[in-house]
Amino acid sequence: PEPAAPQKAKPQDVRFPLGDDVFLTVGLFRNKPRVSVRKFYRPDPGDVNTMLPGKQGLSMTTQHWEALKAQPLMGAIIDCTYAAMPIDTMTFDPKSFELGDQRYVTVQILRGQPVVSLEHLYKPHGSPNTEPLKKKGIDLTLEQWQCVKNKMYEVDQILTTMLPAKY
Repeated sequence: PEPAAPQKAKPQDVRFPLGDDVFLTVGLFRNKPRVSVRKFYRPDPGDVNTMLPGKQGLSMTTQHWEALKAQPLMGAIIDCTYAAMPIDTMTFDPKSFELGDQRYVTVQILRGQPVVSLEHLYKPHGSPNTEPLKKKGIDLTLEQWQCVKNKMYEVDQILTTMLPAKY
């Protein structure tokens, strides 16, 4: 069962549930504030109290977080939701917005449902320049995205306490 209130992970981390084992986490990584949206998993299915962060997700600096908040996603979500209603979902072109450093937020239709995708394109360490970029991230349902939007003010308040002079 998911907790209704924010969970504390590390002493400096605050974790908000978004549903389906996906969490919005605000904390420090290498003494720098980060905002992360990540799917968690249970290493022992019998232990419902222990969850670890999985590979699906996106970690953002405060600059990426500010860029995410500034994107005009509502129009794209409305268009996507309308396009998902008819049988032909091919009428909607995904709308992508850059957050910086090869990070993007994309509104698209996956498996017939509108989603907000948070993605990071990267080149694996040591790979040749001719190799295409790899992609990692997470697809959020509209309900999960709405949870993120509803927590933006609280996330900003937490970030302010982590870097009062810079944020």
